[in-house]
Amino acid sequence: MKLINDFFHVVSSDDKGDSFTLNPSHEIYRAHFPGNPVTPGVCLIEVVTELMQERTKQPLRLAEVKNIKFLSPVIPQEGVVLRVTYDEITEDAGTTHAKGSITDPTGTTTYTKFSLLFS
Repeated sequence: MKLINDFFHVVSSDDKGDSFTLNPSHEIYRAHFPGNPVTPGVCLIEVVTELMQERTKQPLRLAEVKNIKFLSPVIPQEGVVLRVTYDEITEDAGTTHAKGSITDPTGTTTYTKFSLLFS
């Protein structure tokens, strides 16, 4: 199930990353957690995966979570912009490695740090 343009919407993209908003009325939040929604970590990983597909213009499959740290909860709120910043993207022999973070647009609050391997 694709989450882009439903669960999240891309606001802007540049060489260093992608900015996006979450849809706080999405059905995922009715189950996670009603009345006090928190964005599931697996959804954040899928957001990065789909953004990487847009960035590389090729289908990618998550092959390995090399490292991930969820540092602060992502609370969905109307109009709040989040930023995926890529510290490193490398491609080698059919694999793509992405290392970066999800933060607020200023980089003041880091929600997630990740190192993901795609095939």
